[in-house]
Amino acid sequence: MSKIQEFHELEELIYKVMHNLHLPPPHDDYFQESYLVYHAAKARYDPGKSRFSTYFHTKLRYHYQTLVSNDLKRTAAHRRLYTLSSFTNPLPSTDPALLSTLSPFEKRFLSDLLNGYKNVEIADRMNISSSTFYRRRRILRMKLARLYM
Repeated sequence: MSKIQEFHELEELIYKVMHNLHLPPPHDDYFQESYLVYHAAKARYDPGKSRFSTYFHTKLRYHYQTLVSNDLKRTAAHRRLYTLSSFTNPLPSTDPALLSTLSPFEKRFLSDLLNGYKNVEIADRMNISSSTFYRRRRILRMKLARLYM
């Protein structure tokens, strides 16, 4: 039966995972995250399957990779939004073709998208379900593609 090490005994393993994933310093936030992962791993650990350190290493690596992936996605989204907003007039409000084809709902929807609100936030602000949000976004994309392609 494998014993579950204390958190302080796994400190070297934690820093090794951070180093292998090339996580940028400072590492304090990542170290605090590892404490949460440790307790989750401790609660779900099955001694019959592997050593605790191996199980914790796997969980920690997956957690850090997810954090980095989400940060990269968020950064890319902000970059795209900045690129869209840095044009002098990305979607001119005086464009009669755009004004005539978009409903007030779609104009507000597009405005929220361009202002960087998350999908869930837009759905909440507009009091619609997530499936309605995705359907309306698809329709809006098709309209804009017809206008600007």
